[in-house]
This record gives sequence, C-alpha cells and structure tokens, in this order.
Amino acid sequence: MSYTGSLFGNPKKSEPQLQQKDFDKLVTIQASQLRGAYKTDCLDVKQLQQVLNVGESNAYDWVKTCPAVRIIGRRKVVPVVWVAYYLVTGTM
Repeated sequence: MSYTGSLFGNPKKSEPQLQQKDFDKLVTIQASQLRGAYKTDCLDVKQLQQVLNVGESNAYDWVKTCPAVRIIGRRKVVPVVWVAYYLVTGTM
C-alpha cells in the first residue's frame, strides 16, 4: 500500500499557487516599506541585522552569500529590492 496523499480517507487539498505578478507586487510593497523605514536604497550590515533579526556574524554570513552585494569604499551594502525579494521568497 502506498501513500496517495490522503489522510484518514480525506483527499489532499492543493494549496493555491502564487503567480509571478503576485510575488512582484509583494516585493514592491516590502521594498517600499524598507525604503520608508531606513530612508535609503541600500542597506549595510547593521541595518540588515535589524531587518533580518539576526546577529552580526549571521548578517555578515548572509552578505557573503548574497550575489547582489555592492562594495562602496570599505562598506558592503545590499539593495533594498534584493532584501525585499529575500524576505518575500526566502531564497537568494
């Protein structure tokens, strides 16, 4: 007997899939909220700590793996749009 996606005889309900335009709308909303809160288009590591609610070392680890990091002088910054995309989708 193999699992057919039903538990106790009830068929498994499919979850509604978000379309790309829904993701784009959510990312736009999130980015505008971040811009309004931080009054900038790029976030540094200290600001990322607050947004992601993580410690300093985890924020630096996140920056190391992020492909959208920009280096300005000695500072590493991430565009607000990229952070908003990460918050909405959970992927980089």
